[in-house]
Amino acid sequence: MKPLTKLLLPLVVGLTFGAAVQAKEPPRGHLFKMFEALQLSEQQRQDIRTLFKQGREDMGVFREDRRATYEQMQALIKADNWDAQAAQTLLEQSSADRQAAMWGKAQMRQAVWQVLTSDQREQWQDIQEQRFDGPRGEPFSGRWLKKLELTDEQQQALETLQVAASAARQQSQTLRQGFADAELDLIEQGKLNEQNWQALYNQYQPQFLNLELQKLVQRHDFYQLLSEDQRSALQQRMEKRQKRQKHQHRQS
Repeated sequence: MKPLTKLLLPLVVGLTFGAAVQAKEPPRGHLFKMFEALQLSEQQRQDIRTLFKQGREDMGVFREDRRATYEQMQALIKADNWDAQAAQTLLEQSSADRQAAMWGKAQMRQAVWQVLTSDQREQWQDIQEQRFDGPRGEPFSGRWLKKLELTDEQQQALETLQVAASAARQQSQTLRQGFADAELDLIEQGKLNEQNWQALYNQYQPQFLNLELQKLVQRHDFYQLLSEDQRSALQQRMEKRQKRQKHQHRQS
């Protein structure tokens, strides 16, 4: 595991709030909206800007590993035959980085918790509990799918796959919510440390791994439905999406 603990822990236990670090506002996503809802003071905003800046820099240590893992996953998805053992091995090898990243996020949540007032903490708890309840698009759906021009036979096979993928997504959502709630309990009780968090993670890790494996299998099955022309169109879409994400990352 990369030494993310050494990178983030000083922020949690001894952050000098109001430091001279001038960081950007959090990206205008879920967290930004959440902080707006909490009506933070200017000092709190500056404290959290500092946290986010340090967090982005620390998470950058995983970038190359994530890229390598992504490329290996794409190779598995695009292979003619599904290699279950190779997929299992890849997910197990990358689990250390995923674990370190999750522990880093837990420390970030703890640091944010320390910035908030008691009233803001109660409101934050409510927001945290609601964040898994919002509407989500169904797996393997969207306007991009229409551009592939699936045949009736492909559409029928896709519908079967969508049912399985939707069930797996619901399982994943329930699991992640349970883990997040338990993690927040540790923060509330002042018991979040690496040992306690590790024990919690170990309870959930086998299920996390199994659901990640299911997701890979389903993506492989979807890819096998497509013709060469459809695969080419899908690849072009993915490349455009990656360029857009890189552009957004540079702006954040």
